[in-house]
Amino acid sequence: MDEGIGIHAVRALAARELPAGVECIEAGTCGLALLGRLGGVQRLVLVDAMAMGRRPGTVVAVRPEEMRSLVPADRLSLHGTSLLDVLELAEALGLRPPQVYIVGVQPAQLSWGLELSPPLRQALPEVVQAALRAALDELPAGLMAVQPGQPQPRCR
Repeated sequence: MDEGIGIHAVRALAARELPAGVECIEAGTCGLALLGRLGGVQRLVLVDAMAMGRRPGTVVAVRPEEMRSLVPADRLSLHGTSLLDVLELAEALGLRPPQVYIVGVQPAQLSWGLELSPPLRQALPEVVQAALRAALDELPAGLMAVQPGQPQPRCR
C-alpha cells in the first residue's frame, strides 16, 4: 500500500511533460541495485515512504545529511536497506551524484495492496510537486515539510 508511494509518484511524473534531462525511473525496492544506475547522474531525487512519527501524508524534502534528525537510524527505510546506506556506498564508490534530495512521506498503512491509503492518495500531488521542485533544484534551503491540511508549496 503506502510503501508504493514512490512508484505512484514516478508514474504521475512520467505522465507529465518534463523538462529536458529529467528522467523518471521506477526503482521499487531495489536498494543496492540502484548503484548501477547512478553513473553520470547530476541530481538524484528519491521518493519513498519514511516512518518519521508524523501525521500520515506529511511530505518532507531533505538532503541526505538532514535525514538523521528526522528518523531514527533503524527506521530510515521500510525496505531493509536504508537509503542512507545506499548513498554512503555510492559515495565510497565515487558514484554519488553531486546533488541528492529525498522526498519522504509518512505512511498511514503498511499492509498488502496496490492502492495508496486515503491520506497518501490526498498527498500524492504534493509529493509529485516536491519531487519536481527537487529535480529542478527549486527547493528552499533546509527541510521542507508539508503537514496535511497546510497550504502547499507550488512549483514556479
